[in-house]
Amino acid sequence: MSCIKFLIALGLGLLIVGFVRFYWYFQKQSQVQYGTVIILNGPSAAGKSGIQKSIQKLAEVPYLNIGIDNFFNDLFPDEHGKLGQKTQKDFGHDLRWVTIENNLVYLHVGPDGKKIVDGMHKAIAAYAQAGNNIVVDYIMYEPSWLQDLLRELKDCSVYLVGIHVPLDLLQARERARSTSPIGHAGSHYHTVHFGNVYDLEIDNTTISSDEAAMQILDFVKNHPK
Repeated sequence: MSCIKFLIALGLGLLIVGFVRFYWYFQKQSQVQYGTVIILNGPSAAGKSGIQKSIQKLAEVPYLNIGIDNFFNDLFPDEHGKLGQKTQKDFGHDLRWVTIENNLVYLHVGPDGKKIVDGMHKAIAAYAQAGNNIVVDYIMYEPSWLQDLLRELKDCSVYLVGIHVPLDLLQARERARSTSPIGHAGSHYHTVHFGNVYDLEIDNTTISSDEAAMQILDFVKNHPK
């Protein structure tokens, strides 16, 4: 009798386990399909925002345009921020500050600023996990930043693209525009790509934004993840 009870209990247990596994599988299949994420990493003035717009224009599916400007730089309450005016409060090293060394402008991010970086990474992941395709304009100021972003995107299809432009051209672009201080690109030029293993690398020296975008989109299409 005890053997029969054991077999009955075992059968019920296996039935329950099978039901749970089936329910879990059904739930997973019914979830929103995560979006594709294209990360354009490169120095300031490398033409990443132009490539973003071209990807949006040329892609067969919609891509959202987000990144270091609208999710980080424009959020600060100072003269570099979205408000266009200097705050009356001095937040000092809690948020961010710059130093100038040998005509190079270095960005430093304090503990409160790093909370914004963390929020940026989580927000980018949230958009992708909701099913949106996104193309990200990114500057790896610190190696830990990109590693943190990739961890947040671990369940998504991510394409890491390195955007390369010679330093003299970057400096010329900085002088021709007013969106970033002269000397900023040079401050991270030699570190922005350090240690990264890219899916694709683009030399954005002479090609147009549309040509760069098509190289990226063709790569994504031919290398599904």
